[in-house]
Amino acid sequence: MLTTLTIVAIAIVVALAGYAGWLHWQLYQHRQRMAEQAAEYERQKLAHEDYLIDSIRIIASNLLEEDLNLSEGAIRLKFLLDGLDLPDSEREKFNALDDLYEQVREFDTHGARKALEAKERLRQDRAREAHERDYRSRVLEVAVTLRSYPFSGLGSA
Repeated sequence: MLTTLTIVAIAIVVALAGYAGWLHWQLYQHRQRMAEQAAEYERQKLAHEDYLIDSIRIIASNLLEEDLNLSEGAIRLKFLLDGLDLPDSEREKFNALDDLYEQVREFDTHGARKALEAKERLRQDRAREAHERDYRSRVLEVAVTLRSYPFSGLGSA
């Protein structure tokens, strides 16, 4: 009887040890998958940041070369910078973009602009141009800065 109980006890301990080993193996595999996913996420994040930074530099250059309307460039730069999630202390350097955006964001664009009566379109164009004159020097200063800004801690740089 004692031998039978010993054999059963040993079988239970071996089964439990096997189950614990299997659970340990599952945990190991799970951690491996999580590490791979974290590494892939980081690669994608860096690639996205690189894309945003390259786009910012191109648009800043286009603004300075006057290949892009000041309002349009400021709006594009504002949203690209928002995508980088810069610390507030760094983002404040580029407030001129936000300021111009706040002035022109209500104006109609694309199809809605084409649908406007000529008189209203002219009114909006004149108002936009006045805002662009008011913010021109500040926005161009930001563009000069952004063309070579280091964006420390972002992207693969």
